[in-house]
Formats: sequence, C-alpha cells, structure tokens
Amino acid sequence: MRAFAQQVFERIGTSASGAAVVSDHLVESSLRGMHSHGLIRIPQYLDEAESGAFDPAGMPAIETHHGGRVRIAGNRAFGQIGGVLAAVEALNPASEFGCALVTATNLGHTGRIGAYAETVGRAGLVSIWFASGTGLSGRRVAPFRAREPRLATNPIAYSLPRAQSPWSPTSLRVPALRGSCAHLGIEVCRPRPECSWTMPDVRVGIQMYCIKTPRARSHYSAARYTATKASH
Repeated sequence: MRAFAQQVFERIGTSASGAAVVSDHLVESSLRGMHSHGLIRIPQYLDEAESGAFDPAGMPAIETHHGGRVRIAGNRAFGQIGGVLAAVEALNPASEFGCALVTATNLGHTGRIGAYAETVGRAGLVSIWFASGTGLSGRRVAPFRAREPRLATNPIAYSLPRAQSPWSPTSLRVPALRGSCAHLGIEVCRPRPECSWTMPDVRVGIQMYCIKTPRARSHYSAARYTATKASH
C-alpha cells in the first residue's frame, strides 16, 4: 500500500520524497486504527488537487529562522510534508534555547498531527501542536444537532517525555466524531477509552458518542466532559 499510495501521488506531480512522506503518514495512521487519517484520504486528496485546493507539487520552505522562532511557508503543499518539516526544525532550537515556536501556514490537510508530536517526543522534548482549517475548505464539522459542516476540527496534540517511556503522545480533537465514522457509515461509536486520562489530583474523562442523521455523510456527535477529584 505504501508503494501504491506513493505512485498515486507521484502521478499528480508530487516529488518522490514528498510522496513518500505522505504515503508513510497515511499507512501508519491506518495501521494504528486511525482510518480517518489513513488511506481513506487518498480520494479526498486527489479531488482537492484537481480542484486546486492545494498544490501537490508544492514544497514548503523555511521563511524565517531566528533563535527559537521558525516560520515555514507552506506554499500550498501537502500538509504532511509541512508537518514533518516543522517537527524536524523544532528540535535544534528547542534543545539550544530551551523553547521553540514553529508555525507553518498555507498547507493542505496536515493529517494526524499526533505524528509530529511523536517525532518531537522521541527526542525527549515536550511539545504541543495546534492546527486549524480556514475558509470553506476547512469547515468539515457540523455543530451539535446540525446537518451541514460549519466548523474546523481544531485538533490539539502534545508529547510529554516520562521516565517509563521515551515519550507519551496524546492527540485530541474538538469534534467527538472521527472522520472515519462518517466516511464508513458507522451509526454509533462506543465511548473511546483512549480519551480518558489521569492527572496527579484530577481525573478527567471525555465520553464520546456519534449519532447518524438522515444524511449519510452528515453525522453529528455529542460529548460529555467530566472532571472529578481523583481518590488518594
């Protein structure tokens, strides 16, 4: 599947190195069970490339690199290529100055941003990642009880190095419904245990459900958030 995906992207003008980055990202996401950010995205990317939503031949470039501040011009490239570049460029300044701020703009869909937190986490660094779609193309989420998308997903990911493991990545997204549920037509998703975690004195849990509306690709979701003091 890696070879197939890479060939598909190369045929629409992506460089061999860029196509490898994107295909690796999609395959790894599918293997982790994150199908919403896996190979299921290939038709979407082909449609967006054809419509001009992004440039499959584009390559991001470093626009500013001053101390711990790095700014990347995405040049309408695949988002995964920009995300990998951002993660790599964050390592040296963060190690040298103790903190780095990296921004990458004007990119296509960035995929599973937890992948970039993992890259930084493996280097023993704490990181937090934000992403947001803009304009009509970024509106993929229907508000609660709505049928049409009006919101971006606004995902957040972070890595926290710990003694027991080199890194501990976590990825959170505002909508409770993963894109794969809508794409695959799943009617009900059980609460996801990976969306609960424990802090030293506060236990936080997010229980997520998705409900199918009359339109096949118009799902909405309900989330229940709880925060309680953990028992000592």
